[in-house]
Formats: sequence, structure tokens, C-alpha cells
Amino acid sequence: MALNSRTNLKIIDAICEGPIDGLAEKHKSVFLNETLVTRKQLEDRDDGVPPLVVYSDRDGTRGQPQFEETTLNGGDTTTSLNEVTTTIISVNEQVGRNFSEEVNESNEVISRDYGEGNVVRSVTDSEAAFVQLVFTVPKLYCVAPEGLARGQLFYAQIKFEVAIQGRDGIYRKFDVMAEGQDDSNVIKGISTSQYQFKTAPINLVQYKGVRKGPYNIRVKKLEFDDAEKAFEITRSDLEELPKNTPLANKRADTLIWSSIIVSKRIRTNYPFTALVHLSIDSEEYNTLPTRAYDVRGLKVRIPSNAIVRRTKDRTDGSLKFDTSVPFNGALKKGKEWTTCPVCCFYDLLTNRRYGAGDFITCENLSWVDLI
Repeated sequence: MALNSRTNLKIIDAICEGPIDGLAEKHKSVFLNETLVTRKQLEDRDDGVPPLVVYSDRDGTRGQPQFEETTLNGGDTTTSLNEVTTTIISVNEQVGRNFSEEVNESNEVISRDYGEGNVVRSVTDSEAAFVQLVFTVPKLYCVAPEGLARGQLFYAQIKFEVAIQGRDGIYRKFDVMAEGQDDSNVIKGISTSQYQFKTAPINLVQYKGVRKGPYNIRVKKLEFDDAEKAFEITRSDLEELPKNTPLANKRADTLIWSSIIVSKRIRTNYPFTALVHLSIDSEEYNTLPTRAYDVRGLKVRIPSNAIVRRTKDRTDGSLKFDTSVPFNGALKKGKEWTTCPVCCFYDLLTNRRYGAGDFITCENLSWVDLI
């Protein structure tokens, strides 16, 4: 199985002053490159690969929750997507060594080195909330040395460990899952190019928000219990060649620790701003697509004897007046979304946050004259 790097484009769009009524018809309201996102794009695929497009929205209330994403910290803690700043620490160092062998004068293997080793890097920012590690696997394979499959590529595996040490001096281990893999802390497949993956966020904030920075991050390359398990073609598979035949030039298992993404939280939830968060598969959209949304917008006050027209599936936003109740100039206490131009204009004139309300008051306006 060939290893292919996968990345997501993630973006948060501010779409309107809030609070709004919301997206008109949920998934039928998101357009990328002027094309409606389909339900198929939003669903998990049969091969276990996540959806091509994932979205969530906020209506723009004062205390709206932040967008969240699960972190790797041994529990169910989440981190907010729209409240972080990031810096990148370059590492670019190989973890451990490639598989190698020592041979005698007769070119017979007398010892094998499966490449255990570790790299440690520091994160000195004590305010860091979480980190993501970026790895590159330029070469990962083994080659059949005999038989009908001679010269063909087969899979190899790398077993690794991630641990983080805080101010207390204790290294804590984390399970890290590369995309498309079945086991944590294992990379399995065939790579002959720069396969790259990024870990999910690893939380650095301890119980009750306590930070214990600065931090040391240690990445180890480990041996399997059966060291030969790292390669699909093992010494025991040899039938025509002697078991001590050199295989180093037919095996590759290089792991490069490329960088550390360090993130800090910014305490804001963008109150009174309607937002949409998108996560887009970069294979489906290799450049950032244009985005558009079908939105039922800002809620405003409407006349006391009016209701917003609604059908079974959606509302068209126009007002229907109850002629049995004379309009007395009063407005309903709650706010609703409407396309009524008089209601929208009145709101713009009187709102003190985004309108002309510092200069125009309700007492200056006559609803009857406006209508």
C-alpha cells in the first residue's frame, strides 16, 4: 500500500453581523467554487477516509461557543479552532538510523542494526497550549531479493514513540495516529517520495488549565518485539539465498522529524459575528476555493401584528399582517429574520452597535411614516 500525504484546508469565514437566523437549508447552503456541496462530499467514505468537506456554523450570539477540535491528551479535551496563533519550530533531523548490517570478508551478515534512536527538541514558550508534530518519510519499503517477485516493492514499518516532559521532569507518552494507518505510533506502507503527515493537536495544558512549560518533546524510533517484523520480506522468507545474505541495500525505513507547530490560545469567541468553519480535503480542492453561503441573515424587530411567512421547508422572509389586529406602532420584543425593507432600514437606523443608533433614537422615527 503506497503512502500518500493528505492535508486539509481549514478556514473560518465571517459571514454577517449577528445574531442571524442561520444557514437557509444546512448542507444545501454551502457553495464552493460556485457549486453546491453535495451530501456525498459531507459523508464518511466507505474506505474510512473522512468526508471531503466538513463544516460547522455559529449564529453570531454574544456568548456563542468556539469551534472545537479533539486533541490528543489521553482524554476528551477539545481545543478551539478560532482562538489560536501558531509558530513553527524547524527540526529537520532524522530519528534513529536506517536499517544497516555489518558483514564479514565473505559478505555474510554478522550483525544487524534496526536503527533505534531518539531526537529531543524544546518548546520554550510557557504559554503554549498545544503542539502538532510534522514528520516526513522519504523512503519506506523492502525489495524481494529472489523468486518471481524479485525486484518488487513490499511494505515496511516504522514504530515510534512521542513523549513530552514538562517542568515536573516527567515524560508523558502520547498515542499518535498517522492518517490512513490502523495502529497508533506505527507507520506502515510503501513510500518512495516525501510522504508527510501531521499529528493531531497534543494538549500541553494540564488539569484545571495548569501549564508546566517549558517543554522537552522526545521522538523515539523503536524496534518491534520481533525486529524483522519491520519488513514484509524477512530473512526467514529466503529460500534460494542463505539466511545471512545482506539485505541492507533492499530495505529503507527513514523517519525525519520535520517541524513542531506551536499554538497559543487567544481568548475570543467573536461575539455578534456569524461564522462558518470549513475543513476541505486538499485533494478535492488543491487551491483555496471561493466560498458562498445561502444565509437567513440578521434578526431584527418586526411590527406587533406581523408574522414571517414560512413554508414546510423554509421561510421566504416576507411579512404577513394580521388585519384583525390594528397596528399601533409597537414592535415585538423578540427579533426575527425578515426581508421586509422597512424593518431592516429601521434596524440600521437605530442600532447602536453597527448602525446610526448613537445619533437616531426610536423617538425620532415614526413606524407609520416609514411603512
